[in-house]
Amino acid sequence: MKNITKIILFFTCTATLLISNQHNVKANRKTTWPVEHIYVDKAVTHRLQQEGYAYRIGSSARDDLKIFGQKNGYNKQIAQKIVKNKIDFKVKKVWVYSGATGSESIELVSKNNKYHVSVDYIIDYYHKDTKIKALKPLIQQELKMLDKNERGKLNQNDFNKLNKITNQIKNPNDRQIAEKSVQQLQAFVKNNKYDIPSILIGQGFY
Repeated sequence: MKNITKIILFFTCTATLLISNQHNVKANRKTTWPVEHIYVDKAVTHRLQQEGYAYRIGSSARDDLKIFGQKNGYNKQIAQKIVKNKIDFKVKKVWVYSGATGSESIELVSKNNKYHVSVDYIIDYYHKDTKIKALKPLIQQELKMLDKNERGKLNQNDFNKLNKITNQIKNPNDRQIAEKSVQQLQAFVKNNKYDIPSILIGQGFY
């Protein structure tokens, strides 16, 4: 009888110890998120500001657009008006959230300062030059090249094709935009600390 009692006591203590250890493991596995550090990327902000009032909002959805000065940061009528009227915006600041969020946002202001908004850095807005018909082949090629660059598959043939597309653009103003974009893409590929071409900001790439 004493032996049975000892055995029961042994298993009871063992079970209690195992449960206690499991709780300690769970406590030790508690996720610790890095402290959120929010700052303005001055270099990117300055470069994009050189584009002037060149950006437009592509989505009027509440989740995509924050409107400063409005209750809860949104007004459906104003949002729809901004998109429908193709209001031109200039970059005010590029915000970086380097902690758990790991994202960026871009703050924009209209020419008459009537509209002050913020959108995600890689979507929901676009450079108005992307709507120039003659530049569409160039933009498509550059987006493909960005994708290939991410996968380590970009080569000289891609740049040869891009240069050929650029040389086929007849309008001098359009060609100047294209040549500038090509130079910016070359700089980005050479050194990723540089940003992607200005015309491609808002097209889904960092």
